[in-house]
Amino acid sequence: MNTQYTQNAEDFEFDPRARYYQTQLHLLNDREGKHDAEPSKTALVFSVGLSAVEAAVAFFLLSPAGWLIASTGAMFPVFLLWAMANFQADRVELPKKYDELVEQYHDSNKSRLR
Repeated sequence: MNTQYTQNAEDFEFDPRARYYQTQLHLLNDREGKHDAEPSKTALVFSVGLSAVEAAVAFFLLSPAGWLIASTGAMFPVFLLWAMANFQADRVELPKKYDELVEQYHDSNKSRLR
């Protein structure tokens, strides 16, 4: 058995605040630990790669008009796409996840009170 764990378990008997803190920290990690993870490297590579391909194709199609127009025309759709994805994540998906977390906390408190 891990001596640090045993020592912490002994400390809980004498310090209720430490036990409360550890219990709340464990609950927090159970509920929100999955949101702490880094995004998938594969998804990041695909999204950046496909954005670069989109920009390159648009630049190639607009290159007869000049490099300034081609650069602006190539980056505008990429910028717009990333801005819409950010808006979707912040304003639509995040509030839904917050609501789910609140429900999980309420459910876990109800089960502890029984």
